[in-house]
Amino acid sequence: MLPISVKYIVLLFAILLPLFSASQGFNIPVNQQYAFDMGKILYDSSETHTSVKPLQLRELGNDEFWNITEIEKNRKLKIFPLLNSNQFVGEELVSYNTLGFGAYGEFYKNWSFQSSVNAGLYQFSEKTNSIIDSTGFLPNGNKYNRNSGNFYGDYNFDFRISYRPFHFLTLVFGNDKHFLGDGYRSLFLSNNAASFPFGNIVLDIWKIKYSVLYCFLKDIEYPDFSQTYSKYNTIHFLSINLTKRFNVNIFESVSWSSRDSINHRGYDINYLNPVIFFRPVEFSLDDPSPDNVLLGLGFKYNFYRNYHFYGQVFVDDFLLSEFKSKNGYWANKQGIQLGIRAFDFLNVQHLFFLSEVNLVRPFTYEHLSSLSAYGNQYESLAHPLGSNFFESLTYVRFRNEKFIFEAKWIYAKYGSDSSNVSLGNDLYKPYTLRIGEYGHELFQGILHEKIKHQYRISYTIWPKFDLYAFAGIKIEQNLNPLAENKIFFNFGLTTHFNFYDPDYLKRH
Repeated sequence: MLPISVKYIVLLFAILLPLFSASQGFNIPVNQQYAFDMGKILYDSSETHTSVKPLQLRELGNDEFWNITEIEKNRKLKIFPLLNSNQFVGEELVSYNTLGFGAYGEFYKNWSFQSSVNAGLYQFSEKTNSIIDSTGFLPNGNKYNRNSGNFYGDYNFDFRISYRPFHFLTLVFGNDKHFLGDGYRSLFLSNNAASFPFGNIVLDIWKIKYSVLYCFLKDIEYPDFSQTYSKYNTIHFLSINLTKRFNVNIFESVSWSSRDSINHRGYDINYLNPVIFFRPVEFSLDDPSPDNVLLGLGFKYNFYRNYHFYGQVFVDDFLLSEFKSKNGYWANKQGIQLGIRAFDFLNVQHLFFLSEVNLVRPFTYEHLSSLSAYGNQYESLAHPLGSNFFESLTYVRFRNEKFIFEAKWIYAKYGSDSSNVSLGNDLYKPYTLRIGEYGHELFQGILHEKIKHQYRISYTIWPKFDLYAFAGIKIEQNLNPLAENKIFFNFGLTTHFNFYDPDYLKRH
């Protein structure tokens, strides 16, 4: 255990110093569209740790893609528009519109900043409106401001300020999203929830990349949605390129409430140490612990040219004796992801292919309170379905100079909770609301089963700012609890920097 004085120094180092400095390298945003466009370059490099996102273009030595204008020596600045107008016909998300601008700058050798500001105006179906009004949160996790009629409005200000004092060390401060993993989804940390303030220490030495992420979150205390409270999270993520083809990564996270039944905790100094394992600290606090510790192991293997096999194994709690007995013990909480991604698939240039499966057992990510659950602003920090689900996803994308063709197929099966009882799907319900210790099985609760097809074509209007016009169709087959088929159409304009078209509109 570090002395308290040392821990405060670590806190100042991780959070205050980045306010006055920054590092070169434009971050590729945590956005699937740009990840696909830059994917082949990223995955071709044995030096890049692709599971840590956002990634920096300085690692690739390529900033021309972004058309950054050099003002004078060692100083660069770019300002670019952000637009997303997505109109739906027959969908619960009727209209999604955002407008704003982004900026990126470099100053001297070690300073940089990146920011985006946009305002949004959204329209939903009456069914979705009732859910939003009862919780106070939009589907992407943001608090809303109600406008006239059936429209909701909000605004976002995301930014990153970085400092790179040495080639192996980067310090970052900001308000943004993060993603840990190589899949379309992540069981560790995804861009599903709203942006949050953070401090980040990144070490990049030899074949190792180590990230310490200090997260400042807000959430409700279930079942009261009238007020939000502060909560915190610290994440350690270690990525090792064992060979040119094989990468392994280790994830650990701890979430806790800013207050407990006795006092106001604030940011617990025990979790400021960037090199500790959380379990010993957690066990020293109480029994049961008020804090929620999660562990994970991931990998990526390049087995043939541009083909990559990847996966994640996630552990919330695990008791080997109960697992062997196969008695449905509630606290055996794990998840697994397996997938494959391929660039120039079937030797067709610019054809991208991805297919993965995700499975998470009931009660995973839940805890004693929603203020220690693994979420932010009433959304999961990992997979959008929460837990107690199985998902299979396949995505194909082809791009040439003018057009992008996309197709996506999803099969999802999950069991949802009922009333005030926790059956393991809603991570915001405390696991103390469960029924019994044993007999808990995957998909328990109200069974939902659906197949989604999505096809979209985009046309480049303004290449300089990556502006596209697009049109698409979605086909949804609900198999349970009621059999029905739905067809939705959507069209609009977008800059892919902030494109938004969710697979799951709201929390299930």
